[in-house]
Amino acid sequence: MEKEIAGRLRKSTREERKRLYSSSYDELFRRLPRHQQLTEDEPNKAAVIRQNLIMVGRFLNPSGSLLDVGSGDCGFAAEAAKRVRVVYAVDVSREISERRPLPRNVTLLISDGCSIPVPAGSIDVIFSSQLMEHLHPEDAVEQLGDIHRALVSGGVYLCVTPNALSGPHDVSRNFDDVPTGLHLKEYTVRELLILFRAAGFSRIRALVGARSFYREVSVSQLLALERLLERLPERPRKFLARFPLIRLFLGIKLIGLK
Repeated sequence: MEKEIAGRLRKSTREERKRLYSSSYDELFRRLPRHQQLTEDEPNKAAVIRQNLIMVGRFLNPSGSLLDVGSGDCGFAAEAAKRVRVVYAVDVSREISERRPLPRNVTLLISDGCSIPVPAGSIDVIFSSQLMEHLHPEDAVEQLGDIHRALVSGGVYLCVTPNALSGPHDVSRNFDDVPTGLHLKEYTVRELLILFRAAGFSRIRALVGARSFYREVSVSQLLALERLLERLPERPRKFLARFPLIRLFLGIKLIGLK
């Protein structure tokens, strides 16, 4: 089912994809009611939310605004609403997004998968986790530009996405060398850095760490690690890239400042 939808999205034009993202994910969740995103147990879900709040919390202000792109069931948005004045939850699927009551300061927005439907210069912090890899590369460029447009001057975008060097990370993980499921494109830090700069982000850093500990580092340190791994043959490269200690550095958590 996921490969079927992914193939449809890969073959479609940009305008077709703007219609297909919503209908495809709604179809996925209707046809697979036991899909992981719908059935993940509450303790695991709560742990992920806590981890995301630790990452993004350093940028939040009680009087500020937060936009969560790819908000899924809005669990993170609802919890983050306790820390900021207003939250916008943006997703393509109503099937998963409308499954819980939301706090008064959370607004759900259904997107076409490319655009960020808020006024320019209106958001202090934008966050996405496990989203970028689900976009067609052409759409990722468009969405990054819209994210930059939506941020206030001095605003922050934190993008969390798996690193291609340890992938694939979707359902094709154990069968293919490149993603063939719903991960339409997995990135290296180097590739994502190019996209961030093209979108207008001139100051870019990264977070490294896991669980409850993260620290900001220069992107150059991660680029050096990627260059070392890229020199290796595929099998030893993937083995090392999936080693827990190296994953602390390779898992992409890129910070773009406007």
